[in-house]
Amino acid sequence: MIEKLREENKVKSEKLKGFKEGSVKILTREEVEMAEKELRYWGVKRRARKNAFDGLEGVLMEGMTREEIWERAGLEEDCY
Repeated sequence: MIEKLREENKVKSEKLKGFKEGSVKILTREEVEMAEKELRYWGVKRRARKNAFDGLEGVLMEGMTREEIWERAGLEEDCY
């Protein structure tokens, strides 16, 4: 238990050292709020694009299989 506390103390000391030296930037409340707002905005955009793609894929799949669609579009299935 003492060893665990020493390790935690070491980690916190290194973190504090970074704050004191200025190598770690402390964000203002406004910067955090702006980042959270952007994250929500782009999350909504991503969901909208995914829904549009799923709808389009559903329409296309009425006549073809998923593999045929991807091949005709020239896309690789494992793009990530």
